[in-house]
Amino acid sequence: MTGWGRFPALGMQIGEAAVRIVRLKRGTGPEGPLPPAWAEVPLPPGAVGEERIVRPRDLYEALRDWRTSAGIIGGRVVIGLPPGHVISRMVAVPRLSRRELQAYLETEQAMGRLIPLSDPLFWLDPYDPDDGRQGEDGRRRMVVTAVEQRTVQAVHDVLTALGFFVRRIAPPGPGVGALLCRMGSTLDDAAALWRQPDAGEGEALDVFLFSRGVPVFYRRMLIGGGADADAALLPLVERLERFYRTTLLDPATRVEGFREIWYFDRTPVGETWVSALSAAFPEAKVVPLAEQLPELPPGAWWAWAIGAATERCRNRRTSERQRPTWRIRVKRKRGGDR
Repeated sequence: MTGWGRFPALGMQIGEAAVRIVRLKRGTGPEGPLPPAWAEVPLPPGAVGEERIVRPRDLYEALRDWRTSAGIIGGRVVIGLPPGHVISRMVAVPRLSRRELQAYLETEQAMGRLIPLSDPLFWLDPYDPDDGRQGEDGRRRMVVTAVEQRTVQAVHDVLTALGFFVRRIAPPGPGVGALLCRMGSTLDDAAALWRQPDAGEGEALDVFLFSRGVPVFYRRMLIGGGADADAALLPLVERLERFYRTTLLDPATRVEGFREIWYFDRTPVGETWVSALSAAFPEAKVVPLAEQLPELPPGAWWAWAIGAATERCRNRRTSERQRPTWRIRVKRKRGGDR
């Protein structure tokens, strides 16, 4: 692979099957502007799991071999984690300072009422059109996005060892999420499930939960393809039910029960799927929708993430109305007594 330069600015999307890499800035070489460059680095099976980085060494070796063949010494990197590693949900928070808000979220997390992760990193994004300053009882509606600390630490350590400077983690693009969130104004205590093929990684199940027309939770779950795909859906339904029973029934979320479950499917599926949903949520009506929503081409999410990261690099002074890219905040343990 040629035309990368020695210290390029790169965007990397880490997936279960491969790492997709593009150059964010074209740059100029001895013969003029460099052509666009992109690559797909395959990963050994099992290196990246559904919810975490299982074998960081395999990720390191795959990227090291690619870096050597591309003639790259180092550079800046914007990272996109697999969507399955990220959890987003809507919360109503008091009007506090940034530091006080962080402490408030840590307290809510310690009580098990926020994100079902053991050691998460949080990023905040105002939801309301007026930057979230309005709400019931003076509270602000914020989108809290979280990822496991060990996942960010593993990716950070791998790329740092390769000589790269990890600049940011780019947020997931809107895609299906924005489409369903726009439909959220018509949803009241409902769930929307979107099942579609995921290029090179089997099938994906996107789960969106709505409360009073507001999306309160999002999670992507990868499913192995083939004949066992329907059987693999049963544990996913159980996980969704467990999260609903333990978290969304909390009085702070004001979700008292699902009225309907809207079901979108891009793959052939049997009655097992609908039966499992009906059994897990007997109070809800499972509605397999026949409407054909717009198709999303493979890579639409990453194309948006790269565009957002590139625009952010061009103009760092952006308003809060624009969705920010995530800044990495890695907490390191210090040895010895203070």
